[in-house]
Amino acid sequence: MRARTLAIAAAATIGIALLALAIFVATFDANRYKPQLAELVRAHTGRTLSLEGDLALSLWPRIGLSTGPAALSGQDGRGESARIEGGTLAIPIRPLLSGRLQIEAIALRGLSVALDAAQPAQGWRLEAAELRAGPVADREPGQLELDGRLRSAASGADLALAIESGYLAELAAGRVALDGLKAGLEGAVAGLARVRAIIGGQARLDLNDRSAVAERLTIEASAPDGPKLALAGSGRASLAPESAELELKGTLDDGTVAISARLDRFAPLSARWELTAGEVDLDRLSERFAAIERSAPPPAKPAPAAGPDRGAGAAGAAGGRPAPPPAGRPAAEPAMPAIADVETRGKLKVGQLRVSGLTISELAGSAATGAGRIAVESLTGKLNGGALQARVAMAAAGHRLAGSLAGVDAGSLVREASGRDALEGRGDLRFDLATRGFDADSALRDLGGTASFALRDGAVKGVDLDRLMGQVRAALEGRLPVEGPTRAGDRTPFQSLTASFRIAGGVATSSDLDLQADWLRASGEGRVDLPARTLDWLVRATMTGSPGAGAGDAAARRDVFQRLQGVPVPIRLSGRFDDLRYRVEVRDLAAGVARKEVERRLTEKLEERLGLQPAQPASPEAPKDPLRQLKDLLRR
Repeated sequence: MRARTLAIAAAATIGIALLALAIFVATFDANRYKPQLAELVRAHTGRTLSLEGDLALSLWPRIGLSTGPAALSGQDGRGESARIEGGTLAIPIRPLLSGRLQIEAIALRGLSVALDAAQPAQGWRLEAAELRAGPVADREPGQLELDGRLRSAASGADLALAIESGYLAELAAGRVALDGLKAGLEGAVAGLARVRAIIGGQARLDLNDRSAVAERLTIEASAPDGPKLALAGSGRASLAPESAELELKGTLDDGTVAISARLDRFAPLSARWELTAGEVDLDRLSERFAAIERSAPPPAKPAPAAGPDRGAGAAGAAGGRPAPPPAGRPAAEPAMPAIADVETRGKLKVGQLRVSGLTISELAGSAATGAGRIAVESLTGKLNGGALQARVAMAAAGHRLAGSLAGVDAGSLVREASGRDALEGRGDLRFDLATRGFDADSALRDLGGTASFALRDGAVKGVDLDRLMGQVRAALEGRLPVEGPTRAGDRTPFQSLTASFRIAGGVATSSDLDLQADWLRASGEGRVDLPARTLDWLVRATMTGSPGAGAGDAAARRDVFQRLQGVPVPIRLSGRFDDLRYRVEVRDLAAGVARKEVERRLTEKLEERLGLQPAQPASPEAPKDPLRQLKDLLRR
């Protein structure tokens, strides 16, 4: 009887307790504590917490707190740095009864975070994310998962993000260790439609010191049919004071690469870096990047225009992608790379760089970025046997390249740069060029500046002036005109070749070309239209001696020399780069030959009238000028 009474009493007590608990839960209004929560956040962070949805509390089988939409402002209560559509927090009752606080699970849905405090709307954002973590307890292992999208309205990047990691928290010490960290990224970035990256490693976070250390860090990035990057190393970061260091080594395709960087400030970012690479083939990388772009699916059709109550800002907030330009408006011009707005300074060393068909070895330089500008302040290397010294500056307003090449093999330089075998010789080049635009066509159209070269002991290919002079004799006798295409086997050797150019609108003009050979001298003027790939040049070649062995018999060659010695032979070279033709301006040449013949006969008549004998070849005295002798006779 006594036992039965005790059982009934215990059951009644439990029932009353459960009824009281039910009444408490039913009547408890967690929303009354919203002001206190907002004030707590403001006091500790200086930010404003807006709890737009309702708070709800549950007590069985665990204590649970759920919330609807909520937002966190930026620094000093301005803007919006983070938002959630909803979240839940679960606390098991049993550990709580024993005096231990343990969070069984945290879940946030519709998480959006502005990662760039300076540009919350246009910078990088984490959007549409789902966060799951638990348990959160002292020295108990837990698991973290985050899925969402990384987007940048400014650059058009849109990447799927997936993070998972185990963790162990030391709540009293304020430390968290992440083990087996793996982050995956896939999507569009840097103008490429399909990029995949996997980042792994271990990390230790010290919440009290506000610092982090990453160990066994690995980075693998690739794209279908594109280059592959694999790096490994370590890093550290601190928020007080702001600083970070990163050391990575690995491969880019088949070449080695090493990167070290130090950040001195996070907002705005300031960094120092050093990049060392073995072999980098930018031509091959460009081809592979182009293949990625060609294989990318066509862009989706733009959505219907939003109503008047949903402008660009609302669209950006909802989807994170910039709205397409209105119909009929041209697409925006390519902009400077994002790094131009970041303050950095670093050093570059590349064992061998291949770019635009050229191979530069032992490349070294100092570079700086910031304020919308990219500058390579000193660039040295070896190019086609010559010593390269240059400086480069890029900005939205225009770009500049200035420098020199000393002792360069000009023939191989032209072959590698243009694919044409047009020149032999070694010498010096100087250039100071300016342009605008971000593609080859625009850069050529706006190219301006100056350039010059001085070559020695080489040959101009495609034209044989020795053979051409023989053809000139036939032209003077009224035969076929002297013209034709340049030929691969023809060449005109020279002892020196110099010229300087002024460049405007992609057209290079010169009026001081000078060629010196053992039997002739040539001067010239003309223009090279780089965008149209055409050339129009007028060369005046003057024979100063008898050419060496060549086509034709000795008598004919002597006749050519006697008739053309001292007479400028005008030769026009014109046409497209791949279809050049030469033509001797026979009418101008005939006038020159006639003048020479008249001068010769007048001189002979004058000598005859004055009774002068022609100078003997063996005489040690130089012949006197007949005109000067005539003047002397008139003075008597």
